[in-house]
Amino acid sequence: MTERISTPKAWLMLGLMVVVGLAVGNLIGIMLLPAELRMEIFSGSANLGDRDVLAKLRLYQGVSSVFTFLIPPIVFNYWYRKERMDILGIHPKASINLYFISTVAIFASIAWINAVMSWSSGWNVPDFFEEFQNQNEYVLDAFLDMRSQSDLWWNLTVMALIPALGEEFLFRGAIQPLLKKSFRSGHLAVWITAFLFAAMHMQIKSFLAMLLLGAFIGYLRLYGKSIWLSVTAHYVNNAMMVIAAYVLLQQGISLDALDAPGSEDGQLWMAIFSFAFMVGSVWIIRKLQNQP
Repeated sequence: MTERISTPKAWLMLGLMVVVGLAVGNLIGIMLLPAELRMEIFSGSANLGDRDVLAKLRLYQGVSSVFTFLIPPIVFNYWYRKERMDILGIHPKASINLYFISTVAIFASIAWINAVMSWSSGWNVPDFFEEFQNQNEYVLDAFLDMRSQSDLWWNLTVMALIPALGEEFLFRGAIQPLLKKSFRSGHLAVWITAFLFAAMHMQIKSFLAMLLLGAFIGYLRLYGKSIWLSVTAHYVNNAMMVIAAYVLLQQGISLDALDAPGSEDGQLWMAIFSFAFMVGSVWIIRKLQNQP
């Protein structure tokens, strides 16, 4: 008879796998960098305007993300299947209708995300968080400064595909089901996971937008059952930003256009409509899946 795995033991194993993955991924990523660049990164003096430096940093980010977010939940799923349970939700299939509804909702979410980001950008936060967020935005802008199709494809891989797979496998694939099992509440599991997901990005002025988007993706996992719904929605969201940045740069337009405000009357109503559409899409998916 198959031995059931206790929830505390499962949490312990998942946490251990993530910590080991984080350490190994960063070690391998750092070892792939030239010694001089390592010192520049640690001292904060790396020249992000240098295309060669950027290429190496993309490689480092890709490797560290794979080991931190993607490999641990896959190994955990293999270990957890002793309980004859595919915790990640890799095998359940979702209909094309579910993919279509969730993808349209992600496209529509641009309006409310811009509105929330515009509002939260005015928050007064401690200097430490302000400086940390500014540094993150500086690195992000450097990554998005794409001057060739090669840069575009690298970013679609490192900034869209790998995060979509890794973060969804870890958060919506492993953490959310364990939370549901721990608290016996799918809603609580969705929102705690969304909170952890938003906090992990360590961008306080983007926290609310990431929390709401993370909850939407969490409900896709909860009602749609398949992790691939969540992965697709996450990928589409990240890829939209990368492609939009590339198109703007090709037209000679500043990346500041990506931060277009959403607080004007017309844009505010559009934001309300897009948020309502996203909520409605969750309700539709729940009904299509005959979920209570």
